[in-house]
Amino acid sequence: MIKNEVKNCKYLDDIIQALINVKSEYIRYCRPVLNRGKKNYYKYVERVFAYEFYHQYRLIMRRKKKKYEGLYLNGEQQKSSQVWKGLNRQTPDMVLHGKIDKPDYNGFTQKWLCEIKMCSNPNVTDDLKKIKNKSLRLKFDDYIFLFMGGNDAELKRKYNESELSVDDIYKDTICVCVEIVDEKNNDYNIICKRLKDII
Repeated sequence: MIKNEVKNCKYLDDIIQALINVKSEYIRYCRPVLNRGKKNYYKYVERVFAYEFYHQYRLIMRRKKKKYEGLYLNGEQQKSSQVWKGLNRQTPDMVLHGKIDKPDYNGFTQKWLCEIKMCSNPNVTDDLKKIKNKSLRLKFDDYIFLFMGGNDAELKRKYNESELSVDDIYKDTICVCVEIVDEKNNDYNIICKRLKDII
């Protein structure tokens, strides 16, 4: 089931299609790393999924060459003062943008910025705060939060349990919640809403 309540995002259908093409094993992958044998910590657990999502999205870009002419999909692309004067280094999980070889001060080619979190990662809401910080300085058309392995009610619960306030978030963030319905058949419920409509 796909439920998309978001309007005016030119690339969201392609994001959804790429997500549908990612096998559930990539979404289930979220293994904590032992920190000196004492405590689990979660670092880079989204990378396995992100690489596969990147691959699936690039296949779509290849099929839709005209739509993506002059645009690049990059993972962990640094945005810094080389792009906008006075900007501290920012490293989004994924971006769709243009002009990767020269500064882009006007933001016309900055299409979407995406942060990714697995539902099982205890630091889910950290990325909501990161998006707010990036939206204040970067000029992307859309800011997307991929919440993998959970639904919008789960995201709301995690937000309510966090110490975040509405001042800490960018309320127009597009939240794409991907819940696994049938792992064997890679069947998902995908819900797309603005963050303000979830919390």
